Order: sequence, then structure tokens, then C-alpha cells
Amino acid sequence: MQFNTQVKENYRQAIEVSNVSDFWTNQVCRRIAAFIVIIINPTPITPNIVTIISFAMNMAANFQLLNDQLALAAILYFLAYVLDCADGQLARLRDVVSYFGRFFDPVLDGLKDLITFLVLIAYFSETNLFYFSLIGMFNVSASITFDWVRHTIQNRPKDVKKAPKNNLQKLGIVFWSVPTRNFIIVFSFIMQYPAAIVYYVCFPGTYFTIRKAWSLVVILREK
Repeated sequence: MQFNTQVKENYRQAIEVSNVSDFWTNQVCRRIAAFIVIIINPTPITPNIVTIISFAMNMAANFQLLNDQLALAAILYFLAYVLDCADGQLARLRDVVSYFGRFFDPVLDGLKDLITFLVLIAYFSETNLFYFSLIGMFNVSASITFDWVRHTIQNRPKDVKKAPKNNLQKLGIVFWSVPTRNFIIVFSFIMQYPAAIVYYVCFPGTYFTIRKAWSLVVILREK
């Protein structure tokens, strides 16, 4: 009973402070992460070690993708994101949130995103989706760059938590974010249709990247 109570409390705190509002993160990944965090809390494993394990698991997923082991790659991508949720939860549970950790986590997150889509370019290099994958990679890298510039201007490593602006956001539907990309990767690989992630980052991705660029222009004008 005490274990279940700790898991529920850790999950509640994670949702309360998280700036991520999508359904995939809050209703799936953070629930599993809360369970993992309570298990590893008594161990010497630190939040930064969890971050590194998440990165290593993502690299293993990329390796499996190149070997065309899509189901295994999907599982590893999923677990890597769950651990990405767990590192911050563990840091807050132990009250050891550090300045280094606040920046170390988003840096590795960005690297995971970039490397994953570079691997997708290699995966589709001999198909008619190659050029689409290049466009998708540009959109992902541009979005990461725009986020980095915005965070630098605002002097913080991540966005602050905001109240949902519309009914879709209240339902946890976010169209362009790292968690959404992770969900589509996992789902499309399980369905043995990896082209879905390329179509997503190429077509809707172009629109949302342009929107993100324009919002950055607005911020710079205000400065």
C-alpha cells in the first residue's frame, strides 16, 4: 500500500510541475516513470545517470532501426522516453535538482532527436522517401534551434508551464513536440509503417516549424 501511495504521489507532483501537457507524456509515460522512480529511489542511481541511460537506450533503438528491427526499436524508443520523464521526477523526489542537470537533460534530448532523424535519413536513403526525410530532418533541427534561441533569450532551459488555450490542448493533443514525435515513432514502428514519421515531420512539420520561426521573430521584435 505504501509503495502504491508513493507512486501516486510522485506522479501527481510530476504532473503538477511539468511543462509538458500532451496525453502521451502525462497519461502513459509519466505513470510508468513514477513507478520506476520509486523503485530506483533507494539505489545509488542518480538522475543524471538515468538521463545517460535514456540516451544510450535511444542509441540502441537507432541501431535496431538500421537493422530493420522495427518492433524492438519501438520498444527501446518508448523506454528511452519513459526514462527521460523519470530523471526529472527522481531529481525532484530527492530534492537534488541541479543547475547542471537542468541543462544536461535538454541538451541530450536535442541530440537524441537529431541523431534519430539522421538515422531515419540513412534508413530511407535508397527509397523514394529520402528527400522527404531530408526535409523532415531540417524541420526537426530548425525547431530545436528555434527553441534553443528562445530559451536563451528568456534565460531558461525549458518553457514554463502554461494553461491550455483550447479544447484540443485540454485533451492533451499537441501537434508538434518531442513527445508527439516519440509517440508517432513508436506507433508507426509497431505498425511496421515507418514512413508515417517521415510524412509527419515533413508535411505538418513544415507548417509548425514556420509558425515557430514566426513566433521567435515576434519575441525578437519585442526585445
